[in-house]
Amino acid sequence: GTGSAESANYSVDTKRPTATITLADNALTAGETTTVTITFNEPVTGFDASDIVCMSGTLSPPTANAGRTVWTATFTPTANVSALANTIHINLGGVIDDTGNAGTGSASSDNYSVDTTRPTATITLADNALTAGKTTTVTITFSEPVTGLDTSDIVCPNGTLSSPTANAGRTVWTATFTPTANVNALANTIRVNLAGITDDAGNTGTGSADSANYSVDTWPADTAGPTATVTLADTHLTVGETTTVTITFNEPVTGFTRDDVVLSEANGTLTDPTTNDHGRTWTATFTPTAGVENSSNTIGVNQEGVRNAAGRAGTGHAHGPRYQIDTRAPVLASATVNASQLVLRYTEGTSLDATHIP
Repeated sequence: GTGSAESANYSVDTKRPTATITLADNALTAGETTTVTITFNEPVTGFDASDIVCMSGTLSPPTANAGRTVWTATFTPTANVSALANTIHINLGGVIDDTGNAGTGSASSDNYSVDTTRPTATITLADNALTAGKTTTVTITFSEPVTGLDTSDIVCPNGTLSSPTANAGRTVWTATFTPTANVNALANTIRVNLAGITDDAGNTGTGSADSANYSVDTWPADTAGPTATVTLADTHLTVGETTTVTITFNEPVTGFTRDDVVLSEANGTLTDPTTNDHGRTWTATFTPTAGVENSSNTIGVNQEGVRNAAGRAGTGHAHGPRYQIDTRAPVLASATVNASQLVLRYTEGTSLDATHIP
C-alpha cells in the first residue's frame, strides 16, 4: 500500500477530580463560625453534605460557583467542646467530573482547633458566719485558666472584697472579704459576673456564679443581744374572747418557744408562738382565764432564751402593756321587795332587762 489511513478523532480523559480544603479560620471559639472552601481541579457534580465528614462541628450544604470548581459552606463548631486536633474529610468517590470520572480516596483539610467551652466558677468562703472584727478568705475556682477578673466583676453584699489574685495556673483566685460594721444580715451571697472574664482561647463566660449563703453580724461586742416588744391586738378581754399577741424582736432570733414567755401576771394561756419572717416577728393566741376581773395584767418575755444570728443571747425581760380582763359573770347577791319594787342587788355592775327575770 501507499500513503496512510487515519481513524476519526477520539478523546481521552482519565483524569479524576481532586480537591483541596481550606478554612478561613483555623482556631474556632464559642460563638464563631467560619467559611470552608473546597476547590476542585475541574468542574464536578454530585457533591453534597453526605460526602463530607466534619469533626467537632457541623457544615451547611455546600454551594458551587458558576464553574462548579469552587464550593463553599459554613462550619459551626459544637458547643462546649475543647479539641485541638480536627480535620475535614471529603469522600471523593461521591463526586463526578463532566466526562463521568469519579474521584477516588479522600481529601483532608489542614488541622483546625475548636475550643467552645466557656469558663465557669465556684465560690467558697472560709467562714460563712462573719462577726465584728473578723475577715475571711474568698476562693473563686474556675474551670480553666482565665484573665480579666477584678473587683468590678464581683458583688459582695454587706462587705468589701480586696483585689483578687490568681495562682500560677490562673484557675484559683483568692481575695479577703471584710464585713461592713454595725450590720445584721442573715442572707448574703457573693456573685461573680462571668461575662467579665476570658479563657485563653478568647471565650468569655456567660451568666454569673454565686457562693453559698453567709451571715454578717457586726454589732459591737458590748451591744446588748436581742430585745423584744410585746403587743396585744385587744387590751380589754371579756368572756369568750381571745386576742393575738405579737412579740417583735429587734433582729431575727432562734430558740424562741412558749417556755420563754412569762405568764405569771398574765391570767391566761398562750399557744406556741410562730414566725413568718425568719424569726423577727412572732405571734400567738392568748386566752384569758375564766372568772377573773383584773386590770393590771401583763405578758413578759425572757430574752435570755433567744439568740441572734451571731449566737448572742438577750438579757433581762421584756414586758408588754397592762391589759384588762373581765371574765367573771355578775352574781345576784340579794332580791327583795320594797312596796311595789323588786330590788335586785348584784356583786358588780351589770345590765338587766325583763328577759332576765323568770
